[in-house]
Amino acid sequence: VVDYNTYIRNTLLPKYTGQGRGITTVDQYVNFLTNPADNLSINTALYSNAINHPTATGYNAMADTWFKGVLAVIPPTLPVLDQTEFTSVIAPSTPIGNFAQPPSPCTETLAFSLTSGTGDADNAKFTISGNQLRAGNYNFSNEPLGRTYSIRVRATGVSGGRIGERVLSLSISDSDQLPDSWELAKAGNLTSLTNTGDFDQDGLTDTAEYNLSLGAYPSMDPTRYDTDADGLSDGEEINGSAPRPATNPTKADTDNDNICDACENNTGVYVSLLKTGTNPIIADTDSDGRLDGAELLDGSNPLSSSSPAAPVVTTGSNATSTFYNTSASNSDLLQGLTGVHTGWLTGTTNNSASPTYLNDGVHGDDAYPPVKGGWSAGSGTVTSVYTLPAGTGNGWDITGITTIAAWTGGGFGNQKYTVSVRKIGDSGFTALGAVDFQPFASNVGGGSRVQISHSSGKLATRIGAIQFTMLTTTGNGGRAVYREFDVFGTASSAVVIPAARVLAVGPPATGSPWASVIWSSYPGKTYRVETSENLSSWTVLSNAFPSGGVSTRFQQDFTPTAPPRAFYRISTNP
Repeated sequence: VVDYNTYIRNTLLPKYTGQGRGITTVDQYVNFLTNPADNLSINTALYSNAINHPTATGYNAMADTWFKGVLAVIPPTLPVLDQTEFTSVIAPSTPIGNFAQPPSPCTETLAFSLTSGTGDADNAKFTISGNQLRAGNYNFSNEPLGRTYSIRVRATGVSGGRIGERVLSLSISDSDQLPDSWELAKAGNLTSLTNTGDFDQDGLTDTAEYNLSLGAYPSMDPTRYDTDADGLSDGEEINGSAPRPATNPTKADTDNDNICDACENNTGVYVSLLKTGTNPIIADTDSDGRLDGAELLDGSNPLSSSSPAAPVVTTGSNATSTFYNTSASNSDLLQGLTGVHTGWLTGTTNNSASPTYLNDGVHGDDAYPPVKGGWSAGSGTVTSVYTLPAGTGNGWDITGITTIAAWTGGGFGNQKYTVSVRKIGDSGFTALGAVDFQPFASNVGGGSRVQISHSSGKLATRIGAIQFTMLTTTGNGGRAVYREFDVFGTASSAVVIPAARVLAVGPPATGSPWASVIWSSYPGKTYRVETSENLSSWTVLSNAFPSGGVSTRFQQDFTPTAPPRAFYRISTNP
């Protein structure tokens, strides 16, 4: 910092160093003060020539005047290098980076040199010429990829003589604007991936895949044509292709409807399990409350909300709370089962009610305790889950559901709930229907019955479990007293899936050393996948490849080279 004619009102310290016409040789005859109160002349009897301290006792070292001179702020002297990466094929004496000089208006000049000390392990591999760090006579191409180097550099002020030292870390990079750590993690080297290249030929540059991996798709793989192995290239999924919208390239089933993205071509026309016409980003294309995959398994059209028709809900109510006491069944699928119940009101303060009475085949009356039924809480999560009997092992075709609620008052005979089912082999429940039948005011008693059926004779097929979720009613406190849950059905027929199928694959495309096969499948199953070049000798690729839903895709990457042809044998595990 250079200050001419600057007003200084401070204690003068020795650290102010003169530069050029310095403050240490103040011209006493120069005085530009305009404030008379501060218009003091310099008295050399009070200050030494250096103006570092008073020379007369009782005076302070305060200068109230204008000095014509230069104040120099000592420049930084630590070395600063603008580039620390270089390629492994760098030639001797090739510049790597430039050392920075202090910024203007400081006029100090720094000289740079390699010096010994902590962190100087690789000094001999580099040289410094002027402000440039250069490669030395060392063959970096023999070094491991990603190797780092440590050098110690000294900066010396040419005029002031000040010295600063710093340890700098250098590293080999392929200079393609892709982080080396990402390249090594994905490709195992620094040469396969480049900023403008498309290593896996998926329609996305390596740089584009890196940028995508920073956002919604951290598992994006620039070395795989189809990261999620769903039958679509990563580029096809990111960009979409009308009428098919963009999908998640790292998730084979973007909308979680048990149909892989490649099969959901969004044409609006069903052709087959491999061309369903459904939307790959909407789990329920026809908005009928059932997942597209569930509809396909049941033979329903996932593109039509009227296929199949909605469940038929038949309701009835009566002011006599015991009117439906003969409707409770003791021969339905729930009879004798122990359900899993959450949130129901129990205990002596709730008339000894218990959800264990809900499937006992007995309606019960209004005498208490105990109340022969379950008392819903009116708030929170209130559920009952029943795992159906094993039967033939293929699940149950549900033909009807009956629920009964009753009490002498309080509107506790109202019903409001949802029912959902879980198919054999599935892990989650799918909504089947909702009931909202509330014929009683909050202070009125009586009984109600709800019967759910379907015009086809089947509400759902291959069901292994059923769940009731009770909702808040208009009854007193939002509660209800449910007397009975009955579920009716017959054993489902076995699903016939070929024990083994052989699929042929031709020569892999040039530049894409992989092959994939896709087959119609069943959710929850696993498959044995084998490959052969001659149909006589087979190699197991997977003993338990998981189902992808109603269709499954398997991809094989060939290393180092692809065979002239490949056959795949797909076997369904028990």
